[in-house]
Amino acid sequence: MRNFIIFTGLMAFLVITTAEAQVFSLKEAWQYALEHNPSMTSVSYDATIAEKNLDLATSSYYPQIQLITDYRKIDSDRAGFYQGMMPENKSSLTAKITQDIFNLETNTQIEKAKISQTLAKLHKDSTQMDLAFAIGTVVVDIAYNQIALNIYQEKEKRISGYLKTTNDKYIVGTIDLSDVYRWESELAKIHSMLHEIKNTIFNYNSLLKKHLGIPQFETIDIIFKQEDIEAFANIYDDISVINPKVETLKENIKSYSVEVENIDRSYYIPKITLYGDREETLHKDGKGDILPSSQNNNNYTFGIEMTLPLYEGGARKAKKEALQVKKLQTQSDVQSLENELLKEQENAKESIKNYQKSFELEKNASEKANKYLYTKHQQYKEGSLEITSLLDAEEYATLSALSAEQKRYLVMKYKLTLSYALSKLQKPFNNF
Repeated sequence: MRNFIIFTGLMAFLVITTAEAQVFSLKEAWQYALEHNPSMTSVSYDATIAEKNLDLATSSYYPQIQLITDYRKIDSDRAGFYQGMMPENKSSLTAKITQDIFNLETNTQIEKAKISQTLAKLHKDSTQMDLAFAIGTVVVDIAYNQIALNIYQEKEKRISGYLKTTNDKYIVGTIDLSDVYRWESELAKIHSMLHEIKNTIFNYNSLLKKHLGIPQFETIDIIFKQEDIEAFANIYDDISVINPKVETLKENIKSYSVEVENIDRSYYIPKITLYGDREETLHKDGKGDILPSSQNNNNYTFGIEMTLPLYEGGARKAKKEALQVKKLQTQSDVQSLENELLKEQENAKESIKNYQKSFELEKNASEKANKYLYTKHQQYKEGSLEITSLLDAEEYATLSALSAEQKRYLVMKYKLTLSYALSKLQKPFNNF
């Protein structure tokens, strides 16, 4: 009877191993992904980029210094044509310095740069949450398919045993070849299924290596424990976290609001700039070089400039209206995303509850199917049962075991979905 038990909820953990492979637990896989996943590496630069953008924006309030060289020649013919001009050659060097005292446009860029620093962190949190969901899901898929592989491998052993017994009976002449052919056909089908499942596991392993940032030519194994999913997903932790995707939209709304507010202020608040320059004449000759005794060859200016644009062709009004529409659109996106998350949370909770009940029923059905298979096996062994009845019992037991395992792993997947909808997957195992 023990040989007919088909892996229904009996495995405390699953080790998927091959020779010379890197072996990971789910926690170790997650730690490795944080350090090696290319997407995580990429988003880690966002904070530095945001910091440099803030430096760029604030630089407008520092002095701006320019050096300008100039050479001018007025020949005698041109001087004679234009009244009041004298022939001359002149070269000069001018130093100019300006500094904004107040500039609404600069203020806008500074505020947006500060918001971009918050967006950088939110982008990292969002990417990390997506990565955790992807890794958790593919690990569960690998574990389920490994269980399915084990179920079919056990079935292969039983069918091989039936085939051997049938061959022995044929040799002694108690049966014809029909049962032999039927068992050979069934064994071929199982071999095909085994190859299909192995290919599925291979594809999921390739996907996992991609998520972890491991080269495809390397081999990895996963030590999977069912309780790891609960710890990974923080499913039972009473923690409240913000959703980075929602907060990103809200930060974009802040950015639009800053721009709209400063557009309104630009109609009555001027730009204020200090300026000054000094021109040093390097060389000058010709009749134009003759200056009154009160003048010299060097000039300088300084002052304060106030600029208030009165009309720019309606550009400010159009930009303001476009930003207001973007705000309304993003506010709608926030509401839509929040509603979608609530729906996902409720659906996941209900699915977990229903599939847990379904798993218990399916597990019970699988145990009964195994008992049924055992009785049919005994009858076939004694020669009182036709092959078709035993085949039906085999198929029913296999499908019952697979169905029970499918429900068990669906519960795990919905726990991941619930954790994702609750934004708890930002920090798997709640310790990063």
